[in-house]
Amino acid sequence: MSREEFWRYQLGPGAELLCRRRARPVVLHSKLADVARRCRERGIELVFVVPPAHADVRALLASEGLTDDYAAARAELAQLGRVLDWDVPGPLTDDAANFDDPFHFKPEVARQLVRELAAVIPER
Repeated sequence: MSREEFWRYQLGPGAELLCRRRARPVVLHSKLADVARRCRERGIELVFVVPPAHADVRALLASEGLTDDYAAARAELAQLGRVLDWDVPGPLTDDAANFDDPFHFKPEVARQLVRELAAVIPER
């Protein structure tokens, strides 16, 4: 399968079916809320990292009516801790050359994100 075929496959019927079966992760959120509470009690900053996906993934979420759900999930994370969100429209997520497929960025992007992450996390 070529890269282009695999890209289309990743966004095709399997992804659409996964989107339709998606349920709000109530148990996971409860566990994360408990972790957040414990972090606050211990003076630990809890940081969530939202990795980038290609713009085609946002288009898939929109076509499946999940854009609001995705935004709500990120807002819920922000209630629990700091959110560093790289899954935003822009040069990184618009350029297919930055990705092996719509969901997985290339190693060069990972190195860039690690540098940016290190820059925003204070040293102790």
